[in-house]
Amino acid sequence: MRQYAIKRVALFIPTVLLVTLIAFVVMRVIPGDPAIAILEGDGGGQYTQFDLDKLRAELGTDRPIAVQYIEWIGGVVRGDFGESLWFKSSVMTELGSRIPVTVELAILSTLMA
Repeated sequence: MRQYAIKRVALFIPTVLLVTLIAFVVMRVIPGDPAIAILEGDGGGQYTQFDLDKLRAELGTDRPIAVQYIEWIGGVVRGDFGESLWFKSSVMTELGSRIPVTVELAILSTLMA
């Protein structure tokens, strides 16, 4: 039993890394620049190259992809999922406000099943 548990834990780590890498890459290869989308959504399309470069630096999209991934993983491990681009608040705050309803729905659906 102990051998089985060690094997499962040993397989868990590369699996999690692979899944996070796939999620990260998928979010980076979708068409469009997030900085341009944010600036066009906020100011009606009026922005300068300086504004664009500044926002890219804030978002971290101006750094190499490997550095972005390592920083992203570090944030996930610390529980820092960043800021919501839609709600302009912490993702953890948004998740925290929705977790009670999610748990309630999960419990009710389990009881009904």
